[in-house]
Amino acid sequence: MNNPLIVEGFYNEIPTAFLEDLNSAKYNKIYLDASDEKAMSALNVVYSNLKSRANIDISCVQEHSEDERCKELPVKACEKNEQGYVILMFEVAEEKSASYNEGCLQFKGSLGYLEGTADVLIMVYAGVFNAK
Repeated sequence: MNNPLIVEGFYNEIPTAFLEDLNSAKYNKIYLDASDEKAMSALNVVYSNLKSRANIDISCVQEHSEDERCKELPVKACEKNEQGYVILMFEVAEEKSASYNEGCLQFKGSLGYLEGTADVLIMVYAGVFNAK
């Protein structure tokens, strides 16, 4: 995990609506999407740091359910759900973006961007950063 001063710039990448939902305890479970094998280090940062503090599990989204790494994992969909879970998705891509809707928080970008964002998400959960 990085020092908060090093990654504080990533805080602005996290959608405000997600922070509001997190602070209101809307979600009682976090699913980490293992669909993008290239982004596994960012996923592992979140999982290893929050597994003892949060109800967290690994899953895959429907379009990757037949991939070898996903065959033994639960399949979750990005849709409005009443079950109280959020899906956190990391995808290595050329252009960076962050989006949040229908129970899915998705980050796309370089692996360094994804890992920095993962660090900030952990710090947000731990209360290091305040809500926007």
